[in-house]
Amino acid sequence: MILQHGTTLQRANSIMTHGPDIAYHEPGGLGTADGFSCNILGGPQPLDTVVRYAQGKSQTFSNEGGPAILEIDVPAEIVDLADSPWLPVNHGVVQFDEQYGLEELLKVWDTIPKRIIELRST
Repeated sequence: MILQHGTTLQRANSIMTHGPDIAYHEPGGLGTADGFSCNILGGPQPLDTVVRYAQGKSQTFSNEGGPAILEIDVPAEIVDLADSPWLPVNHGVVQFDEQYGLEELLKVWDTIPKRIIELRST
């Protein structure tokens, strides 16, 4: 299943190389990431579009190379593990958390297809 994560180019490169870092502390942020969220390509985007989210991150963190989308192809059985009562996968957002597919995603991270889509800054 193709998933997209909106972010900055610097962060997309880091995630692509090392995998999602749930201990990541955003500059000026109050806490750690705790999980890894993505939108399903072509699915509903109830919170915001992945493009607008990436552009917002880029505006907030203008020294991180501009907006980008990290696109990953995750096996459906791992996506299914992220299905939770508070954020069902069929809503279009996949939130990988501990005990909800994150460990399994990290195990296969080096083997799944990934690419970075650079966006134009707004």
